[in-house]
Amino acid sequence: AALGLLVWSWWPESLDPIRASTAFDEISMLVLGLVQVLAAVIVLVTVVPRTLRALAARGRRPRLVGRLALAHPVAQPLRTAVVMSMFAVTVFAVVVLGGYTSSFASVSGDFVQESEGEFEILLTGSRAAPLNIERDPISWGLSAAQAERIDAVAPVSRAVVLLDDGQASPVPYVLRGADDAFAEHGGLPLYLWDTELGETEAEVWQRVLSDDGLVIVDASFGLEATTDGAAVGVLPLKLGQEFDVIAPSDPGTAKPVRVAGFLAQSSLAFSPGVWANGTLVEERYDGVTTRVYVSVVSNPPIFADDPADVDVPPGKTANERRAAAGVSLAIDEALAEDGVLVRLIVDEVLLVQGLVLAILAIFQAYLALGLGVGLLGIGVVTARAVRDRTHVIGLLRAVGVSGKDVGRSLAGEVAWTGGLGLAVGVGVGMMFHVRLHAALWADQGAELALPWGSAATVLIGGAALVSLAVFWPIRAAMRIAPAEALRSLE
Repeated sequence: AALGLLVWSWWPESLDPIRASTAFDEISMLVLGLVQVLAAVIVLVTVVPRTLRALAARGRRPRLVGRLALAHPVAQPLRTAVVMSMFAVTVFAVVVLGGYTSSFASVSGDFVQESEGEFEILLTGSRAAPLNIERDPISWGLSAAQAERIDAVAPVSRAVVLLDDGQASPVPYVLRGADDAFAEHGGLPLYLWDTELGETEAEVWQRVLSDDGLVIVDASFGLEATTDGAAVGVLPLKLGQEFDVIAPSDPGTAKPVRVAGFLAQSSLAFSPGVWANGTLVEERYDGVTTRVYVSVVSNPPIFADDPADVDVPPGKTANERRAAAGVSLAIDEALAEDGVLVRLIVDEVLLVQGLVLAILAIFQAYLALGLGVGLLGIGVVTARAVRDRTHVIGLLRAVGVSGKDVGRSLAGEVAWTGGLGLAVGVGVGMMFHVRLHAALWADQGAELALPWGSAATVLIGGAALVSLAVFWPIRAAMRIAPAEALRSLE
């Protein structure tokens, strides 16, 4: 039955009416993964021992050591299955989480390019303290050499409005406005757009920012649940759909607009809002400038005081990153008295990415710590087993079994319960990661990368901990003299 369950769990979903009709989400996949682990453990506990004993019957020494090693695990299958499952499930979680982390790191590597487009520096203020700076960098107090390294300055205004699609109650959201300078420099990367408005992202931005009836929305408006495809965003919108933009203080300012495109995924964290013509936002909805995007020239000159230790994610060259860092420091110094916050967009994105990866790493560390404590506990269990079996081991020594054979049988028993538990967790975790990648990450462009590092660390580190934990109990068992059989009878 367990073997059949294991085969069924790996059977193609298209040929399985049960899984085909089940909602596919993270919970169902987790349940399926646990079923695979438990089924594999049951197969090992029941089917494999019989096979090994049949193979071990070919020689005297393998038959003796093999039967002694499997005697107690086979005699207590439930206890063996529980111990093995404990290790297998924990290792499975560590491996799957390691694979999930590597896949997220691969996908989020594009977040920098999605968040900055052709811009590198972001100047920010607030509605209470809006930015009031000229477009000419020389007027900021920069040197002529620093100003020459800037090729675009694009202010972005901000207002708070109500969005009404006519289906549900209006929801408050951010309305952002930009002008031709933003569009001419490519705007921000789009995930989807109306091809009738332009073949490229830059063409779509130019159409939208010159037409009061068109807007671009962030990715939250297109979010769908993985279970049934239902919209889960702020407002369920589709490409080409119309909705009203309303000023909270004056419902008479309602203006119908049409969705021309969706921003890339990273917009959820770094550029949320409905993007429209800047003049419309400022004049009709009292928008004020709270952001200014700044771009450095391609192949910029590098100055001696430019930071050398900079992050260089895909999308820009190392010289462009160094120049952007140098320009940002110069702008920060020039506009410090005006209360302008100057940030490198790449630093903000990598900070968020690093926080997420750090949280995942903490989860892995806690799982690994629990696994390590459990593996060290095998030493306590083995020591107790040696004490309880002193009389039996003495009898074996009295009938001619060597101390080395006793040690090998105990080592085989530990390897069977703990070692195979580790192997099952790693094997099933690897195969589960392949399916998880195909379901969640393949469509986002992430390449399949098996978590060999996590698997190797768990196997090698686990084997080392187990060996260390059982070394002294097994050594004590090997030193039990045949006279212990008589002493125990007394």
